[in-house]
Amino acid sequence: MLEINFQLADFIVMTMAGIAILIAVMAKRNMLRQQRLNAEQITLIRKDISALYSGAVGIGKRLTNLERKLRLINNRQDKVELRDVDQASYDHAVRMVKKGADIMDLVDNCGISKGEAELIKLLNAGQTQH
Repeated sequence: MLEINFQLADFIVMTMAGIAILIAVMAKRNMLRQQRLNAEQITLIRKDISALYSGAVGIGKRLTNLERKLRLINNRQDKVELRDVDQASYDHAVRMVKKGADIMDLVDNCGISKGEAELIKLLNAGQTQH
């Protein structure tokens, strides 16, 4: 009877060892499958990062180009504004000449040189309003 108990104990131990090996094999198979899935996800994430980087580089180039264009536009606008200020001074001087102002009035009130005032007076001579 003792021998049957040893045989039964051996059978139980062997069965338990077999189950443990089966569980270990299944766990390793699951781990390998998970590693493969992780590697695939890493590859996809790397592709996404690469696409984002390329997009960011493209946006950076476009932004640099837009900033350059904005600087050019601002410079042009500054030049136009300066011309408008100068033109306004000349327009005001012409109106003053038409009202009978003399050269020194033009220099003092319009911020133009004496030569410019003389030229405006000469060009608009005979157009005085009363």
